[in-house]
Amino acid sequence: MKSHPLLALFAVFALLFTGCVIRSVNPWFAPDTRVADPSPAGLWTDADASVAVFFSPLENNQYGVVLQNEKNEASRFIAAFHRIDSHLFLVATAPERQDLGVFATVPAHLLFRVDWGTNQFCLYPLNLKEFDLRLAKHRMVPLEGGNSTNGYILTSATPELTKFIHAEFSDATLFSEKPLYSFRAATARP
Repeated sequence: MKSHPLLALFAVFALLFTGCVIRSVNPWFAPDTRVADPSPAGLWTDADASVAVFFSPLENNQYGVVLQNEKNEASRFIAAFHRIDSHLFLVATAPERQDLGVFATVPAHLLFRVDWGTNQFCLYPLNLKEFDLRLAKHRMVPLEGGNSTNGYILTSATPELTKFIHAEFSDATLFSEKPLYSFRAATARP
């Protein structure tokens, strides 16, 4: 039986991001909120999740990211750190496709809260619990079929998404209390 590349990509994505996720078709933040510091360039590992991630600098405070699991399956992303007030976030999206599949691929932006420390950082995904109530409160409508079991795909414009995060960030339950990944630098950093 022939394997289908899109199915394989979905399987890798499902393995890396256990559980369902909240995605946005539009970026969560405007480019002017991107920050150069912290600089994650280099190799990081999470022994508990059996993954490694490599960040390589790109233009405009963005990074090429390769995330590899214990089966040596790799996923590629474009990521940027954003600072809103004193809060640090990471937004990751798939690189732009250069083939005809671009016409059948919907962009998705993933948002994580970041706790940055010396030689380590943690990524916390948005919390699916009661997310539908948050959306209703802000009159944001996800694509049909979204729920706390299947995840959500948001189609709101970037300013609405940023306003949503500003309004909800004071609620500690907006992001999961347990990190999805806890990365440590492969080598000590200055």
